[in-house]
Amino acid sequence: MRISANAIPEHILRLMPQAERQRLGKAGRTMLEIEAKNGRKLEKQIQAEIAQYLRLHEVPFFCQRMDRRTTGTVGWPDFTFVVKGRACFLEVKRPGENPDPEQAKVLSALIEAGAFVRVVHSLQEAIDAYHEMSN
Repeated sequence: MRISANAIPEHILRLMPQAERQRLGKAGRTMLEIEAKNGRKLEKQIQAEIAQYLRLHEVPFFCQRMDRRTTGTVGWPDFTFVVKGRACFLEVKRPGENPDPEQAKVLSALIEAGAFVRVVHSLQEAIDAYHEMSN
């Protein structure tokens, strides 16, 4: 008798070894794993929109790749650029999320150093922050 992977309850999936769940493909993911993957996509989408906005306004910027482990400072904000001679940083988070402790530590240090720092959850928040930086 073969059991469909879709029929495996969440509480059972969480107890299964990772290798066994991977053999099931997408059906072997727990809700937490699915939400994390979808969250990364959403954050990546917001980052892509912000990058496009900055390009349209001819703002040179630096942004780490999300699909690879960083080779820079852990906790460094997602976007780094300069507006009117002032260092500016944007940390992108999914709606409802906040920076993790390491990110918060780096953001605080940048603020103390005199940089303009904002945590944004959408393109509109990034646009508002950019206008604030520009004035």
